[in-house]
Parts: sequence; structure tokens; C-alpha cells
Amino acid sequence: MDSLKYKFILNPTAGKGKGQTAAALIMEQLSAQKYEFEIVQTTEAGHGIDLAKQAVRDGWPAIIAVGGDGTMGEVMNGIMTVGGHDCHFGFIPAGTGNDFARSLQIPLDMNEAIKTLLTAKTKRIDIGKEREGYFAIITGLGFPADVMAKANAYRGVLKGPAVITWSVLKTIHELRAEAIELILDGQKQEMPAKAVFVLNMPFTGGGLQIVPTARPDDGLLDICVIKNMSKADLFLTLPKAYKGKHVGHPDIAFFRCRQVTINTEHPRRKLFDGNVFGNAPLSAEILPEALSVLVPQDLTFSSDEK
Repeated sequence: MDSLKYKFILNPTAGKGKGQTAAALIMEQLSAQKYEFEIVQTTEAGHGIDLAKQAVRDGWPAIIAVGGDGTMGEVMNGIMTVGGHDCHFGFIPAGTGNDFARSLQIPLDMNEAIKTLLTAKTKRIDIGKEREGYFAIITGLGFPADVMAKANAYRGVLKGPAVITWSVLKTIHELRAEAIELILDGQKQEMPAKAVFVLNMPFTGGGLQIVPTARPDDGLLDICVIKNMSKADLFLTLPKAYKGKHVGHPDIAFFRCRQVTINTEHPRRKLFDGNVFGNAPLSAEILPEALSVLVPQDLTFSSDEK
């Protein structure tokens, strides 16, 4: 979009150095084409929220997160917190999971993502609001939060989705089911659960399609509950989710709603996109068309093609 000025909020530690590579590519491409832009870097967890708030206050028309889904979540939270509904939000994937990019068909290659950003169209998408924060992709309890907590703490040689795969394998061995109370648009039910996913987009966990039909523009949350599935069965079933082939399993339940509350017997950590903070109960609602996002010109969703 030729008329836009771009404020890039970049996590230099994202993707084991990919953040710094992204900074160099942004400088090269935007300087060559004489775009007006500025790059600022985060220095600690949560810093992206403050930088995004300031960018909204300073009147930047386009605010771009550069990093993983955790960075994306921080920048998006900063924009939403100060009511930056009129600015445009963009994302350059440089992290571990990059599921925001997958769901909106933004190229995972950083060079191509930057080119796509500069020719993007705008699309308003729904944003989830929980009592402790906003989410664009997912909030959840149990398994998804524990996996991301392990992935964020990982300091080994693995990179990208392999880190999440390693975290999944570690987490499965520790999982225990417990009774939850699920309140969907005021309707209450109880069931055992090892994991609860509250999704606004189809992809999470580095490419898992937990709810393949989830769309960020339908005004609904998609809920997936993994009930009392055995560890062996979960180990065999999860890989099927990369292609959405887990749907129909008798120990997996799906729901759609505008508001959800989840009460648990014991404290459970919450996942917010790529960040883990807060504890149950979880109470979330969907905010339709709450944020303008810069997306590829040819963006389509699977249900658009029917």
C-alpha cells in the first residue's frame, strides 16, 4: 500500500536470529523503494505491548509485528488496549510457529512476506477478548498452554515447528484429565478434559489444524475439547491434525459460540497466541471485525471456495 507509513516492532531474538535477518531485509526492501518506515526492537517480554501502544498514540497508520506469534500477540494486544481500531496491523513471520501467517496466507518466507506486505489489501478480522488479554489465534487451557510454555523455555538446537513437536511429546507424558465446566453462550455442560482450545483461526501449534473450518471473520469462536483420551491415542491422533484428519474422533468434541467460560477443578495456565500467562477460569468472547489487518491480495478461506 503505497500511501502507508510503516512502524515495525521487531523481536530480535525471534527464531534464533531470524528477527535480526528480518530487520536487514526490511531495511533493504523499504529503503530501495523509498517507503517511510521506522524499526524498533523489543528488549524483554511484554515490551511489544508498550511499543504498540506508543505507535498508536503517535499516529502510525500501519503497525507491523516482526517475530513469532508471541510477538504478534503482544503488538496486537497493545493496539487493541488503546483502541487502535483505525490503524492497520501487519505481520512478518520470523518465529517458531507463525500460525497467524499460515491462517492469513502470509508467506512464511520473510522476503516474500515483506513483498506481500507492501502490496497488501486490508481485511477486518475478529479478535478474541479474554479477561486477561486479547487473542487473534487462540486461547486455551491445559495441553496447548503447557506445550507453548515448554517451547518458549526451550534452549536446544531444534528450530521452528520442531521445537513445538518436541514440546508436544514432552507434554503428552504429563497430561491428566480433569472435570471442567463449559458454558457456551449461557448453556452449561460438564465433561472431562485434557485440553481445551478456543480458536479464532484454523492453525495453531506450528501448523496443526485443530479446527480446520475456523475463520477469523465469521463472528464466532471455535472450541475444541480433547476429553479423556489415552496418552497412546493422543500420540497417534495429534499428527493427523496437521491435515485436519482428527475430526470425528469420539474423544474430541467441537463447539461454536460467541462467548465461553471454562471453569476447572485446579489452576490451569492460559495460552494467548504464543504467550502463556494467567490462570483459569477462562472467560472469552469474540469481537467481530475488531482489527484491520494487512493481508495478501489473493487471500481466500477454504469455505469461500465451496
